[in-house]
Amino acid sequence: MVEALGLTGGITFLPGPEGALAAAASHRVPGADHLAAQSLAASALEAEGPLVREAAGGGWLAATPLLGRRESLGVLFL
Repeated sequence: MVEALGLTGGITFLPGPEGALAAAASHRVPGADHLAAQSLAASALEAEGPLVREAAGGGWLAATPLLGRRESLGVLFL
């Protein structure tokens, strides 16, 4: 999806056993950006909707929860 949209990178987060998000798949996201990604992903999950923030080095970060009918399936960060 990241390459198809021409984006810099992305992470799929899945809920862990205690509800904390854990990175399940990552593509071209520098290690230093994982903390910012996880923070935005957690905020989007809590808000139950997409969030967009300006990145510190320029550009934009976005996260949206992946919601099933009865439960959260995770969060997509781009």
